[in-house]
Amino acid sequence: MQSFLRDWELRYPFQNNGSSPAYMLTDRWHREDPYNADSKWVSGKYPAIRKDNTTHVNYAVNDFWITNVRYIRLKNLELAYNFSREFVRRIGISGLRVYANGTNLFSIDNVKEYEIDPEIGSANGLVYPQQRLYNFGFNVSF
Repeated sequence: MQSFLRDWELRYPFQNNGSSPAYMLTDRWHREDPYNADSKWVSGKYPAIRKDNTTHVNYAVNDFWITNVRYIRLKNLELAYNFSREFVRRIGISGLRVYANGTNLFSIDNVKEYEIDPEIGSANGLVYPQQRLYNFGFNVSF
């Protein structure tokens, strides 16, 4: 239930004199011979690269840059086991629980091509990536 508009670094080539995403550079319209302005155009999914040209098609208002985000994510999972009272009393304790849990374990989405998180809130994609965390532990009661 989210539409994501790729903007700034995800839309304009070499924004702020930086680099551009690989998808923008590899699958773009370009000349067959980059040194010959009269050579044949080779088609691509993305527009030809035009640095600092605000009249270029990359700056036009259109829905090409909008993605209807679809995803499913496993945010949290915990597996635990409580040992029986009879077992733990034999070793001199009243309770023992072992567990393993994880956060952001996986995501199935349609925005991996853009190397962004499906829950992104920043149109330029410049956010710290989601961290995958694993924890293992135990709880002992005496």
